[in-house]
Amino acid sequence: MFDTATKEGARTELIDGLYHRKIRTVSGMFLKDGSIKDGRQTARDVFDLHVLGQSIEPLNSFIGRINNHGANIPLDGIIKGILTMPWIDLMDEFSELDRLDLWKMCELRDVKIYLGLELAEVQKLKDLEDGRESTFKF
Repeated sequence: MFDTATKEGARTELIDGLYHRKIRTVSGMFLKDGSIKDGRQTARDVFDLHVLGQSIEPLNSFIGRINNHGANIPLDGIIKGILTMPWIDLMDEFSELDRLDLWKMCELRDVKIYLGLELAEVQKLKDLEDGRESTFKF
């Protein structure tokens, strides 16, 4: 679905493909019973979503755009993935991340606030998809 490039003989994907995979990693597979299977929520994963959302395209905008092109990211899955994030468990791991340049001062609370705000926007997308007015507040 996403373009690739070859650099010095190595095949790699462009940034949209990376962003898509990172969302799928955090949200896992949303099952019909409402549970999430195989989601991975490490400090690196949520930090990467934060950086991609801040520097490439906001999370909700990216999800809306690629879903319009057939990516089919389950909105319920990303919403539940963020809502059930084990934030306290990520604190130690996050403090050990090497954060460079612009991101050196970024803390886990910054990531949590950003993803919470984006979650509100994703919920609005979900409500529109379901044909109802959004009442979600963060």
